This record gives sequence, structure tokens and C-alpha cells, in this order.
Amino acid sequence: MTQPIITQGVGWQKNTEKITDPVPITPTERNINTTGAACSGVDGAAGRVLTLTNASLTQEPVSVALDRQWLVPVTDFTVAHLAANTTITFINPVWNAQQIVVFYYQ
Repeated sequence: MTQPIITQGVGWQKNTEKITDPVPITPTERNINTTGAACSGVDGAAGRVLTLTNASLTQEPVSVALDRQWLVPVTDFTVAHLAANTTITFINPVWNAQQIVVFYYQ
């Protein structure tokens, strides 16, 4: 649907330009396949952080699997959507050899 643009000059007048409805932007599903070695912190420690660079526009939901086991948000991990990146903090211990898969939308 288009709507006329109303502009103010000397009195109000109707502009002949039309505004078209914006095209909806569909989020793109992304995934990261890595290991615990990509996390900050010490091997086998709780509270390790995985930083998703180039993912500052991540959106919920974020799904995380550790060694093929889906983790529960808030219980097993937290997500912080920051201006420069997105961080995933693991509540429980993560070892360097463990496989991590992250699905998110951008």
C-alpha cells in the first residue's frame, strides 16, 4: 500500500511522491561449528565464554549443543547481544575437546 507524503512549505501541500511499504527482512539462519578450545577460560572450567564475531545483529532464539546435547538457555548458558559481537557464557564446565554447535539468526 502506498501513502502520499505530506510536506510543509508555505502552507501544507500534498507531495506527488509515494512511499511504498518496506520489504520485510527475513532473518538468515546461521550456525557455528567449533570446539571448546575456541572459548575463553581454562580447559574444564565453568563460566567459559564463546564470542561470535561478526554476529552483532544476532537475534533470539540462539540454540547451543555441546557434544550433541542441546543445552537449556539460562540453565546451561546465557547469551549477551552486544554492539560489537555476541557472547555465549557456559554455566557448566566446558572442555577444549568438546564439540560446540551454535544456531542463531542474523
